[in-house]
Amino acid sequence: MQRCLEDARTFRDADCSSEHQLVVTRFKLKIKTVIKPQRSIVESLKEVAQEVVEYNRKTKEQWISESTWDIIDQRAKVKILVNRHEHNTTCTREYLDDLKAHYIRPNKQVKTRTRNDKRVYLETMADQAEVTSRWRNSRTVYAITTEVAGISKASSTQVENEEGILIIQIT
Repeated sequence: MQRCLEDARTFRDADCSSEHQLVVTRFKLKIKTVIKPQRSIVESLKEVAQEVVEYNRKTKEQWISESTWDIIDQRAKVKILVNRHEHNTTCTREYLDDLKAHYIRPNKQVKTRTRNDKRVYLETMADQAEVTSRWRNSRTVYAITTEVAGISKASSTQVENEEGILIIQIT
């Protein structure tokens, strides 16, 4: 199986907030054994991708609106097209420039919309903190301020072994 792998490349994508990168590999299989192994390789790769690499969007940013997420998805699709055609030698330079021009507009929209969404979110948080301070609820005011400032408490995580037993001392 080691001799089958001809080439492996990673395509970095600075557009997404994930640390995952696209890996493209090229296999060299003998003609008489192509059909069955190719199907099994494709099926096994699809199974592993569905089990291991689930698509989960980070929901960390509560302040980003749904319309902004739609534009982010649209921008990601255009970015995939640009990356795919950038390495294609049969693609004309004009077509590639046209694709890049289609990427610039959603990119600018994402930047302005996220800036506006964050501004609206911070204004509502400030209004909420002002209302709770009038009611002299300092706990809520403190929680809002730490959330807006991005201050997080240091979390102490406990290390467990495979059976679920806490590891207290490493010898």
